[in-house]
Amino acid sequence: DKLDSLTGLFLSGERASGSKDPYALRRMALGIIKIIIAEKLDIDLKEFISLSANLHKPKTNESIENEILEFIEDRLKAQLKENYATSLINASISLKASANILENISRIESLSKISGSETFDGLISLYKRSKNIIKDFAASNKFDEKLAQTNSEKDLNLVLQKLSVEIENKIFDKDFDSAFKLLLEFKNPLSRFFDDNLVNIEDLSI
Repeated sequence: DKLDSLTGLFLSGERASGSKDPYALRRMALGIIKIIIAEKLDIDLKEFISLSANLHKPKTNESIENEILEFIEDRLKAQLKENYATSLINASISLKASANILENISRIESLSKISGSETFDGLISLYKRSKNIIKDFAASNKFDEKLAQTNSEKDLNLVLQKLSVEIENKIFDKDFDSAFKLLLEFKNPLSRFFDDNLVNIEDLSI
């Protein structure tokens, strides 16, 4: 009922703005979130919004459905601020990526378990360094072992291939604890790569 009411009000043009929320849209969204969490409803919220919107108004513009989803996401993020840092919330919560609220919460719970550890912080630093280096280059999934300069470069490629598949499988199974633990295994081979290799090399083929 709450989701149906929220959808109907959005379709009627009602919005919460600043301190003004005459139809208590924020309270409705929060109520939806609390019910899903309390009842452990493993549902795709986007599908239910679409169903409700089509009942109110067939052929509803998808942008309005996305707006409703974003509104609920904002309420979810606001609620999570009581227990989690903003950086963790922004890294974990996205109803656009997955409209399953339980899945989003499971993701942030798992990330919070490793956040702040020495390995995690080290990996984040290495990730930022890697991202800064490759930002001006076109993405490529090809690795030519013949051009590898060191064993650490070859090792990193092998670890990347192996862990990428394992992490994808864990995420598919919604086993985020295991997925994040596997992610931490990138730290040592990536660190050795930077220790052993000259990154800013003039030979573009390498």
